Amino acid sequence: MCLACLAFASSARAYCRTRTSGPQASSCPDVCESDGLPLAWTTRELSYAFNVRGFPAVDDEDLRRIFAQSASAWSDVLCDGRSVGLEMVADELYTEEEIGPRLEEPNDNTILYYSAEQWEDNELGNSAYATTKVWFDTKSGDIVGADMIFNDSMGPFGE
Repeated sequence: MCLACLAFASSARAYCRTRTSGPQASSCPDVCESDGLPLAWTTRELSYAFNVRGFPAVDDEDLRRIFAQSASAWSDVLCDGRSVGLEMVADELYTEEEIGPRLEEPNDNTILYYSAEQWEDNELGNSAYATTKVWFDTKSGDIVGADMIFNDSMGPFGE
């Protein structure tokens, strides 16, 4: 009986793909937006850099190992039966960049930790452990950078 249910099941949607048409009120709305172009990276090799502030209570070696393990999971992701093919590697040096794209490439794709005060000052909402800011070309949907910001008021962070 369960096999019959699976045979007629429609495709599942765990998220809506971000599009150039503008932000949605939720990452899991009842109906996904279909206007605008879907966002996509133009390269399969991406780098990211940790902000010089680091993460309190997480040493550099552990921080790099944790993020490397998370990033490597993308190499196993399939979309319509094909590998997504993203390779993400951490820069060896830290960056002083905060959030936002540089005008020139390459962008740092910064990972940074905000104190509770910094998070509040940016009106990001206290209910999130982290947020990702994505920067893209509105005419093509090409992603030019993405920054991850972690919220200290939801911490402390650790493994």
